[in-house]
Amino acid sequence: MSAMETDKVPLEKGSPEEILRKLGENFGLDDGVVEALLQLGIESLQEFRFLWASEQAIETWIGKLGLGDKALLMTARVRRAWAAVGLYYRQVGQDCSKIALSDLDTMLRETELRDTKQQFWRRYKMRFPPEIHPADTTISRVAREMQKRMLCVYNIWRVKTLQFQLTTSQKKRKLSDGLFIKDGEDEEIVAHDVDNYLDRLFTLLLAYAMAGCAGVTGAPDAAQELNLGADTTKFVNVPLDVIYKYYFSAKRSIMVMPMAQRLQWLQTRDVEERSECRSSGSPQ
Repeated sequence: MSAMETDKVPLEKGSPEEILRKLGENFGLDDGVVEALLQLGIESLQEFRFLWASEQAIETWIGKLGLGDKALLMTARVRRAWAAVGLYYRQVGQDCSKIALSDLDTMLRETELRDTKQQFWRRYKMRFPPEIHPADTTISRVAREMQKRMLCVYNIWRVKTLQFQLTTSQKKRKLSDGLFIKDGEDEEIVAHDVDNYLDRLFTLLLAYAMAGCAGVTGAPDAAQELNLGADTTKFVNVPLDVIYKYYFSAKRSIMVMPMAQRLQWLQTRDVEERSECRSSGSPQ
């Protein structure tokens, strides 16, 4: 179906009768068909969209209206209108999804990044080398996912490290006098092997630990966290020990696999595991 068809779908402004009559006008529906739709009590185009389960159901419904020789033509036109409305709302949903995903890539403010790193330092007193430490873009990405409760199965090969951040700069391209645009960062060239996958995985997990080192709302008394063997998930959103447990479990598991199968097996299992975490709404 062409974009011109969806352009005929009216905006949901006005009363249900006004919307349906506009739909009928745009798709050439007889007044009798529009009246029949109104008698069904339809209040929105969303309801019209889900009124029938198939085109055959539309033909059956039209057949009951007693339109005579016009029945065949009206069946075709109602099918067109029904398909156009369905496509229109699917496109709207896709656009909203794209906007939401683009929001996830918005950088945290400088103060937010600094507070996140300071909070991690105060809790763990740990530093990591630049080739392992996540880049600000990676920390921002996972922090946005957690804030919006939209955990994604992030592509390991797109994970950026602090070393990449420090050695790569965005270039400004001049469009006109006083007007510049920032070109995107260069893609990091890295061999797709099991060792690099594990390194990128650890960097991503570390980013989750940094973004999720805040205390759990309603956690038990803080003194209980000092007890040996305390369940850290009751106190921290993404505990560092859970991150290490996942990473070393992955590293240990591939050692029993034939070398040629390790990367494929690791990628498959890792995606499965992180997909499960995504569906549960928690990175733990």
